[in-house]
Amino acid sequence: MTKEERHNAILEQLLKTDAILVSDLSDRLQVSSVTIRKDLTDLEKAGKLYRSHGKAIAINPFAGNRTVNEKEKLYPEEKYNIGMEAAKFIEPNDSIILASGTTIHAFAHCIKPGHKLTVVSASLQASIALSQEDNIDIIQLGGMLRHSSESVVGEYSESILAGCSFSKLFMGVDGIDLDFGFTTTDMREAHLNQQMMKPHKRPSF
Repeated sequence: MTKEERHNAILEQLLKTDAILVSDLSDRLQVSSVTIRKDLTDLEKAGKLYRSHGKAIAINPFAGNRTVNEKEKLYPEEKYNIGMEAAKFIEPNDSIILASGTTIHAFAHCIKPGHKLTVVSASLQASIALSQEDNIDIIQLGGMLRHSSESVVGEYSESILAGCSFSKLFMGVDGIDLDFGFTTTDMREAHLNQQMMKPHKRPSF
């Protein structure tokens, strides 16, 4: 198989799966991992794919304001696994709050309570996913809609939040810095997240 044929095969595979491991490409194309990495470097320089943590992906992992549909293609299995682990922290008759992000959306699909659960949510997608569960009461925060994340932000969201009570917060972030803490690309979302993280007690409904 020529280099051009390998490149075409790699791009064709990405059209089907959006992401593929170097090791899988090596097995599929019957060449060494070193050869595959060189191919991916060439294709990345040509702007046809992106490399990230031992895999090739179809979208830019470093873009600052990707859409939800784009973000959901990044590490879906990892997000699901995080969601399954997070769901273990939910207790009977719990009251939780969900921030925004595709990891939170994946988490929502993992919540299958056999008991009553109250969820306060900033994420529209998470609320829609949870609406399929009869045991879950959902309080959807209102406010300005962020199209890129399909979540709400702003003073109205914060005013509704001030009247809610919850025992656990589940929050997705764009980054974690040892000096600055959790980070996100949107100031409005950051401010709402700060309000969610405040330790003071809130009145319940």
